[in-house]
Amino acid sequence: MMDQTSARLIEWLSRKASAQYARDIALVMVYGSRVNGTANARSDVDCYFIPKTQRAYDFARTFIIDGIGYDVFPVSWERAEGIADLQESLIPLIGDSVPIYCATRADMERFERLRARLKRNLCDPRAAHNAAHARLVSAGDLLYEARGAGDESELRMIVGYAALALADAVALHHNTYYHFGLKRQYADLCTMPGVPEAICAGYRDVLLARTADAALVSCDALLNDVCAHMGEQKSVPGVNACSGPDDASGSHADYGALAKLYEEICSTFNKIYVSCDSGDAMLACISAVCLQYELDCAHAEYGAHRYGLFEAYAPDNLTAWSGAVQTIERDFERFITAGGGRIRRYRTFDEFASGIE
Repeated sequence: MMDQTSARLIEWLSRKASAQYARDIALVMVYGSRVNGTANARSDVDCYFIPKTQRAYDFARTFIIDGIGYDVFPVSWERAEGIADLQESLIPLIGDSVPIYCATRADMERFERLRARLKRNLCDPRAAHNAAHARLVSAGDLLYEARGAGDESELRMIVGYAALALADAVALHHNTYYHFGLKRQYADLCTMPGVPEAICAGYRDVLLARTADAALVSCDALLNDVCAHMGEQKSVPGVNACSGPDDASGSHADYGALAKLYEEICSTFNKIYVSCDSGDAMLACISAVCLQYELDCAHAEYGAHRYGLFEAYAPDNLTAWSGAVQTIERDFERFITAGGGRIRRYRTFDEFASGIE
């Protein structure tokens, strides 16, 4: 059952799009936990829109209501087509989303054609194989990059993304994807018909490793297992090695940009806390992998302090680790507000609705 704030926010977004952006926005879509039934008390509303005009981008916003961060973001038709062609791992945005606003029947029909295109690509052996192979190559490149990581948190982050890429490769190899996203990725991987137990165990070993070096060793073994399962040769690492954000640290901090980023990633902090409270170390680790990347961007691009979420990571003591992450969040928030950044925080939906333009 959807909570009152989420229901009212969805209604507000629909009305705002209709009243103020009818010529600018094609669709407003909701996906994720509020659609698939996996929401908890601290879940946000996952929402994106497809713009028609440049003015549509004014609809994008980040904010916090009652401690929960929200991010309403644009996805162009071109990007949506790329997702339907299996170029990104955000497949539920096309395959499992529902419209809360539609400008015209033609816009909805265009989206439904994209959804049909996604299904065709998943069923097409060549398209699915090519997408799975691309994830394998990405994982190999990430593991190559991981060997040059500067600290425990950077190493954990890179290895974590490699494990997620390998999980995606397995799903695509089996002509499917993770309909429930990262929240149920491990469970869905392990119940996928034909997936060897060694792959599930390897994924688990990466996330529950006590040290970053052990996680790297486990992920390299997972890469070997996934390659064997798919009948692929292990790619030559480092050919297309990815890199993180350019380091702009030392320059003056952009407190306005940091405030917006915090509004966006507040929900990811919450995911860590909820996972720790429920004893789900793997989901807590996955959430921290995603959050570490954002914090690294905050440091490199916007001049924030450097924070390492994994310096105190302890899968067998999630309570202590959750406390350490909360300390990082509080320090990050203080850094932003002390520099003059304005975090758009509202106690209730009514306060949000009356205080936003």
